Amino acid sequence: MQSKLMRSLLFLIIILVWGVDSGWPQAQAPVQPVNFKELLPFVKIELPGWELVKEPEGMTMKHPGMMMSQAGAEYKSGEKSLEINVVDSSMTPMAGANFGLMKGLEVESTDGTTKNIEVQGFQAIEQYQQNDQEAHLTIMVGNRFIVNLKGEELENTQVLKDAAAKMDLNKLASLASAQ
Repeated sequence: MQSKLMRSLLFLIIILVWGVDSGWPQAQAPVQPVNFKELLPFVKIELPGWELVKEPEGMTMKHPGMMMSQAGAEYKSGEKSLEINVVDSSMTPMAGANFGLMKGLEVESTDGTTKNIEVQGFQAIEQYQQNDQEAHLTIMVGNRFIVNLKGEELENTQVLKDAAAKMDLNKLASLASAQ
């Protein structure tokens, strides 16, 4: 799982850095991320019919110009897999300020679908790739946390929406105001 987490983190860093370099407005000053230990409870949830592969993992990284915390967990149900990651980065507010640009997005192709939805009142992007039976759900929580759910061998995105419904996203959002 660690290599999957690292790939996810690397992808997120590339997106955030690209966004900053491409002129995303800086809506807020960079923030100090919460420690990963505070994020771990949000990825360890009870999912009927799913087994937690191992205890959730996380990390906090601090470097001049880039700070982030991440927590993740992996679940299995037969051949199906589900990964849940929560990321708090010093650059997330910049990405969050532009997440709103995706509002109203809807794409349908021979490969699958992508659309903007709401999850517990937070803006999210749902993707499903039919050929690969791969689903993604990315939720921007409190203009601060990025919650990523990824499933493989799934028939649609419902499992991800069900898992996200079990997460206390309002409590996660409150961590931003606690700092």
